[in-house]
Amino acid sequence: MHDPVYDAFLGTLAEDISEVNAASDILHLAPYGDAEPKPHVYAGWLRDVEHLVPNGDGTASVSADPVAISLRFPPGYCRSTDPNLQFRVAEIHSPLLHPNVRGLTVCLGPHFRPGTRVRPLVQQLYGIVCGRIRATDHAFDAEACRYYLHHLDQVLALRARPLWRRRVVGRTRIGSLDTTNGMTGETP
Repeated sequence: MHDPVYDAFLGTLAEDISEVNAASDILHLAPYGDAEPKPHVYAGWLRDVEHLVPNGDGTASVSADPVAISLRFPPGYCRSTDPNLQFRVAEIHSPLLHPNVRGLTVCLGPHFRPGTRVRPLVQQLYGIVCGRIRATDHAFDAEACRYYLHHLDQVLALRARPLWRRRVVGRTRIGSLDTTNGMTGETP
């Protein structure tokens, strides 16, 4: 059955992905697999983002290795009433210790809504990877939650560059030209 809302979402998705890639130095996403006219799966990475990786002995280490991610926008994404949709949209393909991550599966949390656009979705995923978002009251991975609660100082010490580049807006005086927000003109 053809869903015009989902079709429109996919139609703008590639443009949204392009804008997100252009706005970040640490995130990159690209269509995964066959380049369909309107892809619904994207793969990529976050790089230079400190995160915790399990050591296998109940401890964790800090890593800044690239974190491989994927985003999947299944049919019905915009109109889904499935409460489990929050578990099927994002995957992390690198080792990561976090209360919202178990195996490849990421729990995007109870506030995730069907039809969420790409920018807030990757912002949520970035917050999970770098430990800024910590769901210790309703954890998806209880062992990771216990680790976070007992090693909060290690979690809070994680460093990550900002996900989005800051816009530089200002006024520059060059000779007799005055530049303000990209506009030029004669100065008095």
